[in-house]
Amino acid sequence: MKRILTITLVILMTLRGFSQIESINHYKIAIQEIKEMLEDKKPINVTKSVFLVENAYMNGVLDWNSFNSELKTYLPIFQKMIDNNGIERYTTAKD
Repeated sequence: MKRILTITLVILMTLRGFSQIESINHYKIAIQEIKEMLEDKKPINVTKSVFLVENAYMNGVLDWNSFNSELKTYLPIFQKMIDNNGIERYTTAKD
């Protein structure tokens, strides 16, 4: 799990160089929060990490509550896919 977040952090740092100046703060916030997850200062949350990356990329226009709520509407579909494909043994299938 930490490996995924580390890779996400590296991607964020790379993408930051290609963004416009006004979006740098969103990247800094995302990097800081993911870093705190990796340092065990905050619980590891892959969903939140994906949101932080997407929000930084979108210049801060996303809303966490809407993002999380919409994702939860798809959880039954994802769970059915996991069950049908027998991939529940993978750690990432549960996150």
